[in-house]
Amino acid sequence: MSRKPLPNPNPEKPWPPDVKKQSGLRERTVRTSAGETRIVVQTREYKLITPLFGGGIEPGANDLDNLIRGPEIRGQLRFWWRAIRGGQPEFEGKLEKMKAREDEIWGTASNTSNQREVDELKKEQEKQAWNGSVQIEVEVPKDGQGQPIKPFKLVLKNGKYKISSDNGIPGYAAFPLRPPEEEVKRMGQDTPLAELRQNVEFSLRITFPEKWTDDVLASLWAWETFGGVGARTRRGFGALLLEKIDGKSVEDENLPPADSQRAEAWLKTQLLAYKNTNGETFPANVPHLEATINSRVPGPFLHPQDAWNELIGRLYRFRQKRVDSRGYPSLFGKSLWPEANALRRRLHPDWKQIRTPDKFPRAAFGLPLVFHLAHEHPAQTITLQNLEDGSERWASRLILKPIPCQEKQFLGLAMVLDGSELPEETLALTRDGGTWQTISKEQTQINPGELPELNQILGKETDILRAFLKFLSNGGN
Repeated sequence: MSRKPLPNPNPEKPWPPDVKKQSGLRERTVRTSAGETRIVVQTREYKLITPLFGGGIEPGANDLDNLIRGPEIRGQLRFWWRAIRGGQPEFEGKLEKMKAREDEIWGTASNTSNQREVDELKKEQEKQAWNGSVQIEVEVPKDGQGQPIKPFKLVLKNGKYKISSDNGIPGYAAFPLRPPEEEVKRMGQDTPLAELRQNVEFSLRITFPEKWTDDVLASLWAWETFGGVGARTRRGFGALLLEKIDGKSVEDENLPPADSQRAEAWLKTQLLAYKNTNGETFPANVPHLEATINSRVPGPFLHPQDAWNELIGRLYRFRQKRVDSRGYPSLFGKSLWPEANALRRRLHPDWKQIRTPDKFPRAAFGLPLVFHLAHEHPAQTITLQNLEDGSERWASRLILKPIPCQEKQFLGLAMVLDGSELPEETLALTRDGGTWQTISKEQTQINPGELPELNQILGKETDILRAFLKFLSNGGN
């Protein structure tokens, strides 16, 4: 829902005439407040090129009254500000100094659960807005709410209903919305299927003191290029197309070229333009982008869904490397990754034939990591997650999404964030709702040549995510 525009802090002194400045995407409207603080007011109009996953207050659910929320976008912009600008020399690599500047620009979050206190805090922040933090207003017009779309469908095969991906949405990315097999067996054609929203449009009105211009524009560029709205943006949902700034269409020249190599060079050039790399030092464990960005940009493609499916398909082939009994690639054969055998070793300590390393390297793709051991008796579901209650998740460092480029084409973007480490020295293996065993962080790391079965995709690389980027460069083979 949109909010009312912020009031002039001194109604007796009317706003002066608007002053226009132009510099490519830096076009902005500058006003002067009563206290002579110069204020930037800008409206940006967006369209989503991939479906919106959730977006409302309830996780994973579309709420047409709160389809895209200002607090969510503020959180995204805060994250990308840290990723781009959090290593400025004046912070000296200290988290508290970076956080102080972040709060100064983006405001401080309230920890209270009392709605009255929240409302009073909001009023106080608005009083200080013209001399303080960024203000954000979001509007989703009625005709911009898009249409529902289902990522899965029910298919009747041999008298039984099966789940299949649908509508060009990669099922491997949408798996949290896939109904369990047991539910499909029980309910058949009456199995409820979750919905996403496609073709969503919205506008963002952002107001801030002019002194924060470089910081805000850096955050906006990074969010538009690498982020999105809603849930699972790191797997391509809610990808953004910036269409207009203050009513003016975004020119083709402000998009990356429709060529993989030139687009990678464009990304690095743009990133350097928004960063301050002279003496840059990021605080420990702050996800960020180094000047030597770790990325691959396959394409071009005519449609964003094609770029998206290509990226997710290659991720599937990498993460689910399997072979049949003859050693040939198979979708349903034995996994060449070591985690399943590492779990079987724990379930059956007397099984001496298990010789694979006691390692869990795919934790690099994010936690929790769920393993279904269907051939155990009984079948087992075991989850690898953070040990601490309430913080079981760890966001993936890998970002996969389609990005718009010149000539009305699209590229795939695969990028790895720097600076983010697994949060605990000890991780938990859980089953039946409780901690079963623990593993060390070292057991998520591999040594050169430790997994010979995976030499084809890993080579000598010990960083799993860098290995995946090389896998992309080789065409996913």
